[in-house]
Amino acid sequence: MDSPLSKPVTLLVTRRISPDRFSEFQSWMRRGILLAAGFPGFLGAGTLAPAPGGDEYQIMFRFQDAQSLKAWEKSLPRRMWLERGETLVRSTEIMRVDSVESVFGQREAEPPRWKKACAIWLALFPLSLLLNTILQAPLVGAPLPLRLLLVTLLQVPVMVYLAMPAVHRVLQRWLYANVRRLPTVSRQ
Repeated sequence: MDSPLSKPVTLLVTRRISPDRFSEFQSWMRRGILLAAGFPGFLGAGTLAPAPGGDEYQIMFRFQDAQSLKAWEKSLPRRMWLERGETLVRSTEIMRVDSVESVFGQREAEPPRWKKACAIWLALFPLSLLLNTILQAPLVGAPLPLRLLLVTLLQVPVMVYLAMPAVHRVLQRWLYANVRRLPTVSRQ
């Protein structure tokens, strides 16, 4: 099993730039990526340009572990590169992530299994009772597998699309009580 220090880590940098300095910024950014590429543990980098008329650039630097990233961040060449770009950048936001899922934001942890089971039962029991009551007369004398087939053909879609979302909405506070958010992102 990998130690926490051996996990790949990505530095996501969002920079707002002056639109009139766009080409200068791109050139400066390419130099920064080349600089990072020379450091041990560098795995790759990429940029996302702003939408037309926008001013927000997103830059990703990926390193094999937190130690490699830290060495690059603390390096004199990187500090000098950042100083040269200060006049091009209006603001900067930095975020470190250790997995692709982290890029897309924090997710809530799952509720305990016993609570999920209770929620499913609360949707399943009344729906089963209703469908069996409605279909009892028309299906009298039909073989058990056929009756089960018809009931479940109706029951599953109603459970998935109507009953469970409704039960989840009603019980959401209870389901997620005492469930902590998973820490996935560290911001600077």
